[in-house]
Amino acid sequence: MSDETRETKTKERRRRILSAARTVFEKHGGLSAGLRPIAAAAGCTTGAIYASFSSKEEIYAALLEESLGELSAVVAAAVAREASPDQALRAATRAFFEYYQSHLFEFRLGLYLFEPDGRTGLGSERDAALNDALNETIEIFTACFERLAASSRTREHSPIERAHSLFAALIGALTIARARRDQSLQTDARKVLDVLIDLHLA
Repeated sequence: MSDETRETKTKERRRRILSAARTVFEKHGGLSAGLRPIAAAAGCTTGAIYASFSSKEEIYAALLEESLGELSAVVAAAVAREASPDQALRAATRAFFEYYQSHLFEFRLGLYLFEPDGRTGLGSERDAALNDALNETIEIFTACFERLAASSRTREHSPIERAHSLFAALIGALTIARARRDQSLQTDARKVLDVLIDLHLA
């Protein structure tokens, strides 16, 4: 077997395992599910999983890193289509919101909502890598606020502080929308989003 063929098979096995893990995490409660259901769904042995991943945590982290990379690409593409700072920020915010509105698995994955023990991390090394992946999107928001600051607007807070605030507010808005609490407030998530954007542009 050539090195190229071996590499292709390794990538295919890794992709199969990640796809199976996604299904298992979604249906059976995340890391509590164990490797055997993942192996069964992937059509391989647990030993084959260990050839690609050292643990369930590494599988979870790989799925989350992929998701954060896709999120960053979606937000960056939305910004690239807009010329003005205002519209760039609006586009970035809406793209972020729409991505997680249409990707419930990724939203739950990113907030560790599959973990009943209140998990807040996957270990220092993995967390550092995942934070770097998340910061790619935060940096896009920051760049939008820097452009707004450059347009002679007075800002009490720095661009990075405003980017963090926007990120936190978006997670809150998404959580309310997912729980359908927007309806009990006699509003809807998109109206909340519009007000949120206006407040951060003010």
